[in-house]
Amino acid sequence: RIRIEISRLVIETEKGPLSVTESVGVAAFPDDGRDRATLIERADLALYHAKHTGRNRVVTWAEVQAEKAKKAS
Repeated sequence: RIRIEISRLVIETEKGPLSVTESVGVAAFPDDGRDRATLIERADLALYHAKHTGRNRVVTWAEVQAEKAKKAS
């Protein structure tokens, strides 16, 4: 819901309206990692995936892994 509300924002600037979107990468403890470094790395990779597959999305590490497995088969 937060992502949708953010995408509805239009900020007026001197140069015209500015639209804002949000991309989010998610890694969940303990399924996606058991230590902070691993979770941050995997959330970052999920964020990168979100930005490069359309932006303004939430992508989980599990989705990234599922897509990799699908491409490999």
